[in-house]
Amino acid sequence: MLPLSDADGAADFAQRVNTPKDDLFGKYLTPKEFAATYGANEMDYQRLESWAKTNGLKVSQQSVSRTTLTVRGTVAQFEALFNTRINNYRSPDGKEFYSASSKPIIPSSIPAKLIGVVGLSSATHFAPLAKVFRILSEAPVEKPVTKH
Repeated sequence: MLPLSDADGAADFAQRVNTPKDDLFGKYLTPKEFAATYGANEMDYQRLESWAKTNGLKVSQQSVSRTTLTVRGTVAQFEALFNTRINNYRSPDGKEFYSASSKPIIPSSIPAKLIGVVGLSSATHFAPLAKVFRILSEAPVEKPVTKH
């Protein structure tokens, strides 16, 4: 993942385009317009793509906004490139998943401003609502008890 060129501007635009009575309300951008205004740096994206290909990964999908580059490779390739191990696990409820055994390390040889690597795990992550409410400083709404 690469950062947007103007993340604050993109957030402001998203807020305004969804706020009734704002001059920008409902004036959405096409993916190409969004990329031109807020997308990641094109040179960084090209460098990332070149790095992936040089390291034997196959590009399977490119994003118009240049924020994500989807690549395919073997487990061994990803383990070597990101200095981690990818193992198979079983969750307490019996579901199988794979995940990196340690936080992947972004190689210094990547010539772009990479901000993250996604896809080295198929685990499903849930945030407990009580924790979310605490972070947002809101009180959880109590559900009414219904009797049948």
